[in-house]
Amino acid sequence: HMDAEGNIDKLWLDRVQEVVDYCMNAGVYCVINTSGYMWMTCNPADWEVQKPIYTNLWKQIAERFAGYGEKLIFESCNEVLYAEGLWNYPPVEAYDVMHEIHQTFVDTVRAGGGYNETRNLMLNPSAAGYDYEMNKNFTLPTDTVEGHLMAQVHCYVPQDFTLNETNLGSTNFRYEWGTAQDKMQLDETLLGIKKRFIDELG
Repeated sequence: HMDAEGNIDKLWLDRVQEVVDYCMNAGVYCVINTSGYMWMTCNPADWEVQKPIYTNLWKQIAERFAGYGEKLIFESCNEVLYAEGLWNYPPVEAYDVMHEIHQTFVDTVRAGGGYNETRNLMLNPSAAGYDYEMNKNFTLPTDTVEGHLMAQVHCYVPQDFTLNETNLGSTNFRYEWGTAQDKMQLDETLLGIKKRFIDELG
């Protein structure tokens, strides 16, 4: 929905604003994010090409919504992969690029004026992964205000219960959850998320 000069299609952005207004009028929180699927990766070889497009995209979004208050949250990206199909344990360089993506995002939004100067900004690691060991390489960007960055992960534990066979093709799908092993797995997963994003990164 961008032309050759990088301008977002006006009708498209108008429609996004219309939906955001529905949320604001209902008094609920709303998140605007950019999905990187099919055009964005956290591979260093791609980032130099993607960076000006990505920067221009968020510049326009930030300017359009500068007058919207704290109930509108911006999310830097959604499930950006190092390479197609690589959902787990990308190389360390993927996290270097994710850091650059997040820093570019924060800098661009903060320069957008208005409420963007203190807007809550949401960040997720490579593939929005939740695994503690995988996210040891996730770092926070520098911000001009304190306490306005949020971490987000996408956690589907256990996948054989949370994702049905028509979704991502789980062959061993089950319809019941709640064994001691199930609870232990979920507790360990959530404690790992807490350890990395709350205890270690604040």
